[in-house]
Amino acid sequence: MRDSIPIDEKTQKDKIIRENLLALMNRLTARNVLVYVSFRSEVDTRQMIEDLLRLDLNVLVPKVIVETGMIRSYLIKDLNELSKGFYGILEPLDAKIFTCKRYVKGMDVDVCITPGVVFDEQKNRLGYGKGYYDRFLKPIKTQKGDGFFIIGLAYEEQVLQAIPYTDNDVKMDMIITDKRVIV
Repeated sequence: MRDSIPIDEKTQKDKIIRENLLALMNRLTARNVLVYVSFRSEVDTRQMIEDLLRLDLNVLVPKVIVETGMIRSYLIKDLNELSKGFYGILEPLDAKIFTCKRYVKGMDVDVCITPGVVFDEQKNRLGYGKGYYDRFLKPIKTQKGDGFFIIGLAYEEQVLQAIPYTDNDVKMDMIITDKRVIV
């Protein structure tokens, strides 16, 4: 779906999604925002991350811990602090920079901006099938409830009427596309 979007059209769609997200972030009281670092044809988050840093928010990025099948969140100050890691995705790798001081517990995350392969009208999400985000999000959402906000970013082409889901899948609180916001 998203792989077939022409690059110039994708760039315009990314801009619209970024503007919608930033308008929302200006209304939220969130401090700690976990943002995926875009990979391949995902909605581009690099400019978004820079914009969020300029808003003086604590911007966190995920690091996959392959051995445990979990995600950990780390505070970044600049995109230049990231290196290619799991599957070639940019993540915190430098042990000198990402010490325990930069690690932020999941329960301290206020907003999680989440990627997905496909979403549906009921705010369900399918990822790449490994369950990393669902395992990260579920205990936080269970404990914090409405104090934790999950936002999916997608191109309109990625939103279907309905997709299969299980009890292990975590629903989004909102999906922002280039055409609408699903709440």
